[in-house]
Amino acid sequence: MNNHLSRILACIFSLALLIAVQGCRSSMQPSQSGTATDIDASQRAAMIVSAYPSWTSFATSGRVSIDNGRISSSMQMKIIRNKSITVSIRPVFGIEVGRMMITPDSVVLVDKMNKIYASEQISSLTNGMPFTIEDFQNLLLNRCFVVGEGTLSDELLSRMNISSLNDGGIRISAKQKVAGFGYAFLTDANNNVTRLEAASEADAKPYAVDYSDFKNGIAQSLSIDLTIGSIATSIAFSLDASRIKWNQDVFEPIQPRNNYRRVALIDYIKNIKM
Repeated sequence: MNNHLSRILACIFSLALLIAVQGCRSSMQPSQSGTATDIDASQRAAMIVSAYPSWTSFATSGRVSIDNGRISSSMQMKIIRNKSITVSIRPVFGIEVGRMMITPDSVVLVDKMNKIYASEQISSLTNGMPFTIEDFQNLLLNRCFVVGEGTLSDELLSRMNISSLNDGGIRISAKQKVAGFGYAFLTDANNNVTRLEAASEADAKPYAVDYSDFKNGIAQSLSIDLTIGSIATSIAFSLDASRIKWNQDVFEPIQPRNNYRRVALIDYIKNIKM
């Protein structure tokens, strides 16, 4: 059980790291544009971004699963806008066994089962990518964004190409690549963002995050295929819509105990037996 839960912590960290450095791999191919006019698509894109409410914090509980649900645990997720993302693993009776916190300048992971912690500066992990904590927060809340510049807004729409899709949705893609990557957001006919995909010039396959089960503008399910070293796996978050809370005081500091052993984050991932 300890190893299974440690794998969940490792996968959650890998998700954050891979998104920051290069994205998460999907075997699906990029969607193709349809024949509807760009004017119609642009109007819909403007409607999507104008519907984003202002917020200061987000909190919910749910489940996190890896390997297509073979290993799963209850969890809590707490987000403070532009400040932090915290994921707490609580498999039994709400007792926390591990936690990861991302801030604008650091990542901290505490594994209470193995009495291990890791702490790294974001700048040492991202290879110069301009991906920010606000981008990662938008990704978790299935909102469109411009990498390094924040949530997509009326002012930032000029940075995007917008076109209609054959299935009734629209595609909102960045005009400029970031470190060799182009990226795009896909919606369904109801203007829900169903996919974030990215592709590099060096890799024909896109990277993607898929969203589903929408309620009140939030995707209750988020799924990603990723590779840790040579091991292919998947990670999925299922959020409990009835427990979502906005704009409350949700900050919880993360502090390892004195008797915990510090390890490098990358070594922690490598040492988890996949």
